[in-house]
Amino acid sequence: MELPNFSIEDLKTLPLRAMVAFAVRCARRVEHLAQLPEGDVRREQRRVAIDEALRLAEAVARGDACPSAEAGVRTIDASRQAADVAPNCASAAAAAAAAAHAAASLLRLMERAAEDEDMPQSARYAAAQKFLGDLESTTADLAAMSAYTAAVDAFDAVGLANEDFVARSLNDYDTLSRLNLGRYPQPGEPIDPSPSGPLGPIQVPEQSSRR
Repeated sequence: MELPNFSIEDLKTLPLRAMVAFAVRCARRVEHLAQLPEGDVRREQRRVAIDEALRLAEAVARGDACPSAEAGVRTIDASRQAADVAPNCASAAAAAAAAAHAAASLLRLMERAAEDEDMPQSARYAAAQKFLGDLESTTADLAAMSAYTAAVDAFDAVGLANEDFVARSLNDYDTLSRLNLGRYPQPGEPIDPSPSGPLGPIQVPEQSSRR
């Protein structure tokens, strides 16, 4: 089965927190594929980095405070430097990293919006406001691109037998759309992406092809 006709424009029908929730659930489905083999001295460090990245994305989707977001992103990025890993293992780790990057971009966007609200009226020159508006738009686009990349990387990690992964991920997207959590490029309402939230069990794909 090939990647269905699902584009970043489709993802942009969701608000940003919902996008992050979608991304992290895709990455959680292939988390096991991102782990290094038993006996690899880097295995535990990699496991912790991936878990922290996914927890960051989950917390941002829920609307929780995340003071160490940038540190989490740096950690997962550093853990992916090893070149001697299987392609699907690298793709699964990339999915976790992309979900964390989407979350970090959303946090930056919200911080920028809060700073803008606190700006005194005398500082709200038209040129400055246009620049800030463009900056926020670009940051929202980065969040959306990272969320979409997480889904694509997770899809690649699964391999050829991907029907189950695609069906479960598209079901997440449909459910998020029906929840009416807001509109892009706004953050939208908080959403719990965990199995105990409204999206239900994540469920690892029944078949995962190691390449």
